[in-house]
Amino acid sequence: MHNISPRRTLTAVLALLLLASAASCASDTTDPASDSTGTSADTSVTDSAAETETASPETTEAVTTAAPDHSSLSGEDVEPIPLRRTDDWVDWDADYNNPKVKFTDIVEGLISHDVYVGRDGWLFYTDSISDYIGDNLYSETMLKRIAKQMQDRTDWCRDNGMEFYFMIAPNKNTIYPDKMMSSMQEGEQKRIDQVYDYLEANTTVKCIDVRDGLMAERTANPEVDLYYPLDTHWNNHGGFIAYQAIMDAVQKDFPNAPKFSREDYRIDYFDSHFKDCAYYLGYYDTLMNEGPVYTKLDGKIGHVTWHDWSGEFGQFVHAYVDENGFQESCFNMGYENPHQPDAPSLYIVRDSFFMAMSTFLRDSFSEVTSTWTTDFPNRDIKEKAPDVVIFEIIEAKMDSAFGSKTFRNSIN
Repeated sequence: MHNISPRRTLTAVLALLLLASAASCASDTTDPASDSTGTSADTSVTDSAAETETASPETTEAVTTAAPDHSSLSGEDVEPIPLRRTDDWVDWDADYNNPKVKFTDIVEGLISHDVYVGRDGWLFYTDSISDYIGDNLYSETMLKRIAKQMQDRTDWCRDNGMEFYFMIAPNKNTIYPDKMMSSMQEGEQKRIDQVYDYLEANTTVKCIDVRDGLMAERTANPEVDLYYPLDTHWNNHGGFIAYQAIMDAVQKDFPNAPKFSREDYRIDYFDSHFKDCAYYLGYYDTLMNEGPVYTKLDGKIGHVTWHDWSGEFGQFVHAYVDENGFQESCFNMGYENPHQPDAPSLYIVRDSFFMAMSTFLRDSFSEVTSTWTTDFPNRDIKEKAPDVVIFEIIEAKMDSAFGSKTFRNSIN
């Protein structure tokens, strides 16, 4: 039997309290004044949690799913990605551990500090609400501008011997509408529908729509979360479904690009650092948010060859792989895969949703260049000369990619 630390016991109890509070909430509205109340009670939660912290906190051991026997595939042991636990550097004085609302106020319907509390304790960004209810639809003029932008990029890539693909990572509530309040009705049409439909009808842009795949996975395996309940991002289960959709599209143009199945990986579960909604409410290290990590069974993977980052730690720090320094705060990074020399190369312009796909994309391409921006760095793309270019943007942040600043960037 594994030893259970007081720290983990506390976080588990708090998580259960959160779910119980959400389930028992009878009202769909909450007094906005709750944002600024409960300082003394909130402080007591933090102090109590800090008191249970030991000098050398235990790490959470991996919980392995039923994985196939891979002993015959490799003579070497295949180890999961080593994750650095939050408990290794808990700072209870940090702002993200300073509760912004009373813990008992974190119930269904609460909107505070850019976070919306849905059903079953699931947390969402408030900037996804308008996308969900569909009250922010694009005008015909805006859709034409978006279409021109994406067609220009498609044409430029083809003129330079590359294939361009466009992908929108769906908001969490697009895939989990059942976790929103029943009084908050999902719109019949949304921006994501408009953009995909308009591009299909008016351009030759190759779009990768991952929504059907994600919803099909939910139906087939309803007990498996594809997004983190306390975070806005999809986890590696969701990232794997997106990866498969990408490879389905890419293989039509590049049959030599391998597509791996879930059986090619072992799946372990760890306490994740992906807890941005809990972060903004001030309960980052108080609550646990377990997530999957995929490890390729044969060990034939792409490796990080270069990277940069905006700081060593932060809310998006995810994992390290020995000396490569693989972490979520990497804005730009490159991979090389010596096991797939004949596969196409990839340049992906992306946001933070890329990280849950990176584990798989690095295995299917000979090289991967990842750049975190909403612009189109055509000069760098031309210098790297990839076979495949993907422009990925999260549904809630489409304005940042389609805004006026981007339109002023000429393609040359």
